[in-house]
Amino acid sequence: MRYFDYWLKGVTNGVMDEAPVRVQVRTGNGAHFVLNESEWPIARTRYRLWYLDARPSDWQTMAGVTPCCASAKACLQRKAAPNMTRT
Repeated sequence: MRYFDYWLKGVTNGVMDEAPVRVQVRTGNGAHFVLNESEWPIARTRYRLWYLDARPSDWQTMAGVTPCCASAKACLQRKAAPNMTRT
């Protein structure tokens, strides 16, 4: 809203002094953290090729990511984790 207040209403609120890019990174189970960046695309981005396939794979272990659960049934039975926000 501060962006619109500045550009549409002329309110001087400091929005132009903030980082121009704000990225909300989802970490799973509703948790996320926010990164403020000065450029887009982010220079340290590591691009990966992903291929769609219905067969199971070990992409999670290859990427160094620990899966939240082993199966869909386990995900449904798992209790929701509290929402954690890091800024």
